[in-house]
Amino acid sequence: MKKLPTSQSIMLREIYEQPQSLAKTLTVLATKKEQIKDLISSEIRSILFIARGTSDHVADYGHYLFAFKCGIVATSLAPSIVNAYKAQLLLDSTLVISISQSGSTSEIVEATQWAKKMGAKTLAITNIAGSPLSNTADLALVTQAGKEEAIPATKSYITALGVLAYVAGCISADKQFLDELDELPGILEFILTSKAPYDRAAKVFKGVETAVVAGRGFTLGTAKEVAIKIKETSSINTIGASAADLIHGPIAAFVPELPVICIAPAVESPVMEGIVNVALRAKSADCSLITIGGSVEMAHVGGIHFPLPEVSEALTPFTAIVVGQILAERVARINGRNPDHPAGLKKVTQTIN
Repeated sequence: MKKLPTSQSIMLREIYEQPQSLAKTLTVLATKKEQIKDLISSEIRSILFIARGTSDHVADYGHYLFAFKCGIVATSLAPSIVNAYKAQLLLDSTLVISISQSGSTSEIVEATQWAKKMGAKTLAITNIAGSPLSNTADLALVTQAGKEEAIPATKSYITALGVLAYVAGCISADKQFLDELDELPGILEFILTSKAPYDRAAKVFKGVETAVVAGRGFTLGTAKEVAIKIKETSSINTIGASAADLIHGPIAAFVPELPVICIAPAVESPVMEGIVNVALRAKSADCSLITIGGSVEMAHVGGIHFPLPEVSEALTPFTAIVVGQILAERVARINGRNPDHPAGLKKVTQTIN
């Protein structure tokens, strides 16, 4: 593990543990390859995700991942459709993927039980072996993040991304993609040891009340996750949104000094133009612009830029989130907040209908 900065929080320490946690997770997943293939047969025609909060941002990644890599429609199912509205759905030929770091969120467990009754095959992604969720699903894939002491999830998030990427690689039989996935821990180590303008970017958030994080395509879930990390740790009202949605009205609220983070997909992405357009609009509105990734295009827009190593588009959420997590931690500390224990939050949240 790389040496941490002198002044560190538990959250920052856990961010630095991510390369090791991801590598361990991928090693364990390799032993589950045949079980994954057995569960996800050619009969699967659609995928439904059941998740809340940070886990739902993992699902956002899955929407693009399974459609792009596997040709399978994937979307999220609100747990309240099951638990509050008691809907009855035909889920034959459907794989339900339930995501919960703790594996103990009752609405996720109950919705998974319901999915099995509706005829779905069920897959759980959790960080806790032997949890109620892992005991409910047909197959549980347990991430190897270890215990998270900070309330904001970091390493459990990136390892859950790793599980989805591995499953997609198995379905598509894309060896090149799986090989690139195996290289990610080393790339994350490189990002963590590279100099970057975190302090300068964090100062943009000093004393502000609102901010915006924009993503596009594969980085949409990343934008939502960075936004919730800033919101959790600093109580700054931060919106994570698609660049495409922002230009349909909300971009009118861009005002001078508003912090705007734009997270780019891969350079060759067909949606790069959309995120660059939002960055240019933010710059022209005199917003405090921060860009992450997309070095060729984004570096020329202006603002504070965080370059990232180039990886295939389906893996950009792994590299971009590390920068976003560190920035969120730094924003909290510059605003005098404790990023490890945000006010009013607990590690495991139970939803009330």
